Amino acid sequence: MVAPPLTVLVTGAAGRTGRLVLQRLCARPEDFKAPRGLVRDLHRAQEAVGEHCAGSLVEGNVLDKESLQKAMAGVDALVILTSAVPKMNPP
Repeated sequence: MVAPPLTVLVTGAAGRTGRLVLQRLCARPEDFKAPRGLVRDLHRAQEAVGEHCAGSLVEGNVLDKESLQKAMAGVDALVILTSAVPKMNPP
């Protein structure tokens, strides 16, 4: 029995690791149906992910519940590659 292709959402898709994962998912349509990449800035991210994956991008923010729920609608799996920028607090 062959499993049907999965719909996967990748958060942090504009970052280095997120972009690489999304590109790999887009390159395997037999395994991953319509992968999605969650990005904060759609226009900036389209250049980063390349032409064959640019249509897979969804604009949103992991801190915004509504945009996250919208991006996750119909998703079978989630790959969390969002990173925080550390902020040093002086003693």
